[in-house]
Amino acid sequence: AAHAAFELDNIASIAIWPLYVGVGLFATNTYAKLGIAVSISTGVALLAAWSIGKIVDSAKSRSLYNGAVAVNAVIHGLRIFPTNLFGVVALNIINDPTTASFRMPYTKALYDAADEQEGYRIAYITSTMLVGSLAKGGYCLTLWWLMHFYQPIHILKWHFPVVGALTLYMLIQQYRALR
Repeated sequence: AAHAAFELDNIASIAIWPLYVGVGLFATNTYAKLGIAVSISTGVALLAAWSIGKIVDSAKSRSLYNGAVAVNAVIHGLRIFPTNLFGVVALNIINDPTTASFRMPYTKALYDAADEQEGYRIAYITSTMLVGSLAKGGYCLTLWWLMHFYQPIHILKWHFPVVGALTLYMLIQQYRALR
């Protein structure tokens, strides 16, 4: 369940959020505005990555992970509010370092757990990725199905709080490195 939630966050943040922003918020100069939003927030995330990496390598990785997952859930809920470039950039500036703060420890813990499966490392990673892919497929099919009954832009907008709640399942992970 934790990896499925991890992958739901991934597709909601990397694919659906830019789609919603591009289609629902930026009617003109879409690519220029998306480029500005992504560039600024990526720059902030790059500046924060070194510090985050130091924490991941320390004994405080679990606290960083748990806090970032909680903040990430709130960020998904807040995605219904931006109405302009400034709001999108502000949310992205908060989101990108937060995302790195849970993805880095989670990925490290995943590969540490795979290393513990002597002789089955690749099978472990593959089965974990399969679970994530099935979750993303179900997520996309659900959005597609709902769009047959409601306005697609409303589905894109209002699914973010639901995704935020679902991403809290990342907190039930059982990786030794994050206990």
